[in-house]
Amino acid sequence: MRVRSDVGARRTATHSRATLSVAVSWFLWGIGYYAYFAYLSPYMALFVRPQAISQVYLLAGLAAIAYPAAGLITYRRFGARASISAWMAVAGLAISLMGLADGFPQFALLLSLNQAFYAALPSYYASLAAEEASYIPMVWALSVSPSLFMPALGGLLASRLGFAALFALSGALVASSLVPVALASGLRAEEGSASARGWALAIPAMVPVALESPYVFLVLERAYSLSSAQLGLVASAGEAVGMIAALALSRARWGISAALAGFSLTALLPLSWAFGIAFGFWEAIIPLSIAFVSHISGRPGVKFYTYLATLQALTFLTGYAASAAVASIDYMSIPEFGGALAAALSAAYALLTASGGRGHHAEAASARAAGHHILRATRSSRRTPP
Repeated sequence: MRVRSDVGARRTATHSRATLSVAVSWFLWGIGYYAYFAYLSPYMALFVRPQAISQVYLLAGLAAIAYPAAGLITYRRFGARASISAWMAVAGLAISLMGLADGFPQFALLLSLNQAFYAALPSYYASLAAEEASYIPMVWALSVSPSLFMPALGGLLASRLGFAALFALSGALVASSLVPVALASGLRAEEGSASARGWALAIPAMVPVALESPYVFLVLERAYSLSSAQLGLVASAGEAVGMIAALALSRARWGISAALAGFSLTALLPLSWAFGIAFGFWEAIIPLSIAFVSHISGRPGVKFYTYLATLQALTFLTGYAASAAVASIDYMSIPEFGGALAAALSAAYALLTASGGRGHHAEAASARAAGHHILRATRSSRRTPP
């Protein structure tokens, strides 16, 4: 009995270290991502026509569709640790070089390579689903906390040292997220199955986020002549609002409708820069909408999360296509279009909920959307950021 107890204790300790490694990895990724995400479009606009920015995102979105399947292949061939490490290295390197880009081809290539994080997601998610649920709050807290301060710090860095320094540091931090995973000898992930349902209901709510994301910070900058530091403060305020909304709405029956209603306030951006803070509601919209997608039976694994990541990529591709269409007419009006679409969807989801449609009972939301969707997987047989 004593031998079995010792073996069990060592196994639990190994799993705890593996989960801590993933938590630290997500924290480093979050620091890198939130440092630059508000400045990507304003930087691109220095070298390409604003109308072409959504085309850069569209090409990157096309590339993103293939990455989850590539991640599944590398998982099968080399295992979860190697798959995560390799793809996060590619994603980080692409961002670190972004400050050297000065034209459409370079931006399209580097942003497409940055989408390699989609290939790491299935193994990331499955490795968390394989661990004890008691570690999940720690992972969530570490992964989202950088969103509250890094946009502001990123803006200060860009205003003092320039965009090249910002992207170089951000890319290095994103790439460094592979180190804890590469050193986590106890990291495990099951392949599982890919059966799922509810995906059709997950798609519409995320489209306004994808539609606005290529332009909202550029519109803020140009409409109100905001400096990089000021833009960072607006982005940080939005992230704080989004985190609070995600927590407050995580168990609300009308959660997704309320989150979309909050996001729809971006339509009022022409009235005041303060309405740009409403973009932060994306932090609630994505995990709540992904909560529609259920794993039908058994424990979810890499296969299921490959499906889920591909769904996310396809959804964002739809939004980028809509963004490109609107931008070809007037890119400054994109927040108004996105806000109006969010308002319409808010009403539609409210009607769906009132008519007895499937409710939303997601747990606390994550900063990179689907990330938290998986964290729920360990808490129920149902299964389950960015």
